[in-house]
Amino acid sequence: MASEIRAFDSSGTYLHKVAAKGEGPGELGEANGMILVGDTILWVQDHSKWTMIGLSPDGEELARFPMHVLSHGYIWTGTVDNLGRFWKPDAWFGKGGRYEPKDGVNEIAMRLYYKSFDTSTNTVDSVYMGDDVGMNFVQSFGTSRAHYGIPFRATRMSAVDPDGGFWQVYTSTYRVARLDQKGDTVLVVEVAMDPVPVGSDERATHIERITERGQRFQRAAEAVASLIPETKPLIQKLIVDDRGRLWVEREVDAGANPVYDVFDRAGEFWGSIKLDFKPDQFRPIRVRHGHIYAVVLDEWDVPSIVRADLPDVLR
Repeated sequence: MASEIRAFDSSGTYLHKVAAKGEGPGELGEANGMILVGDTILWVQDHSKWTMIGLSPDGEELARFPMHVLSHGYIWTGTVDNLGRFWKPDAWFGKGGRYEPKDGVNEIAMRLYYKSFDTSTNTVDSVYMGDDVGMNFVQSFGTSRAHYGIPFRATRMSAVDPDGGFWQVYTSTYRVARLDQKGDTVLVVEVAMDPVPVGSDERATHIERITERGQRFQRAAEAVASLIPETKPLIQKLIVDDRGRLWVEREVDAGANPVYDVFDRAGEFWGSIKLDFKPDQFRPIRVRHGHIYAVVLDEWDVPSIVRADLPDVLR
């Protein structure tokens, strides 16, 4: 959790502190995500207070409101559209809306939504985004339980278009649909792409992460190994840049740098770009004002920010 936000100029030189830990206006409890809107307001998700806090670039508190989706993840993944509405994915599990796994293999039926919060009217709305089925393996140890996801399973993935609507793909195919604000399909982008097999080394790495914890986890390792698919999802991420263009991160061979295909709202292909660095997989890149911004980790997992110019074809 972050307890301080600092500002730097385009050369990486430190400018000033924007916010720090505290209980007063503009101060943070436990922040785990932020987004800069229009270069004028920095929205920070403060998990400890279930609150969104809007700060000026100098750190003055401009606004705050309660989070409209009470969820917590590694990094806050919300979006703000051009009408000032906050969007956050949400899910309804099973028949009662609760995730209640049992020991063994669980197939988890989900109804997916994007929930919005309109800051001008304080109203919450939602758009149905389709169904999905997740899978995990659960093993109990006395009063504790261990949950294991299944690596390389395909899933339904979406991104908000700031001008209205959404992009969505089921990651086993390169068939990306553009949806209107009601969630209806209005355009499809389809690209031929060969399946990418799960390598034996990749499979072994995921299993070793379980077995290295001790012999009692062998059952879980064997179960997870039996459920790993033969091929990987074709799509890794969907990202929308500051011009409303869709960046599709396609699956690549193990160890290779990421490749993005770029499309405009009409589905026209602008070009592809292969990065010459590897962003942290848990922090999506940002594309703003002709630059790509990404968090990279060194051999000690120390983060730094990389800024790369867009090629002329994508400017």
